[in-house]
Amino acid sequence: MAKTSTTLAAAIGPSDWVVNTANNAALRPGDNIVVGTETMRALVVDVNAGAIVYRGARGTNGQAAAGGATLTYGPPTDWGASVGVASFPQDFETEAAGEIAAEDAEKLAERVEKKRVELQKKAAEKAAADAKAAEAAEKAAEKAADKAADKNDRPSAHR
Repeated sequence: MAKTSTTLAAAIGPSDWVVNTANNAALRPGDNIVVGTETMRALVVDVNAGAIVYRGARGTNGQAAAGGATLTYGPPTDWGASVGVASFPQDFETEAAGEIAAEDAEKLAERVEKKRVELQKKAAEKAAADAKAAEAAEKAAEKAADKAADKNDRPSAHR
């Protein structure tokens, strides 16, 4: 049997498992059913009740479709390797990798700049603290020198 086109007898939601077509009689278990970019696989077919299907076959996502939407069905051997599978441009990976690398480089540059500013601030704070400590040490040394000079100027009772 070759691929055949018909329409949906009723709307389907993205997670519905029963699909009714305008012509259920020609549909067979195992047939691929393509509606839009979604591929389904017919598991059980009843002429009156419709088909119980496996949604999202061949790596596609379950999608809603309106009643009257065109669908194509037929045996899996009648379908090419990519029919019903969402396709990406051949250079998608290269393009995506380039975009990701650019975003990563921008984020890295922002992080490096933030770290540079943080380190400059810490260095300035440390320099200020070191200057304050040096000033305090200088004052302490002057005080010690003054104290020693005062001690040498006083006459001792033991002399």
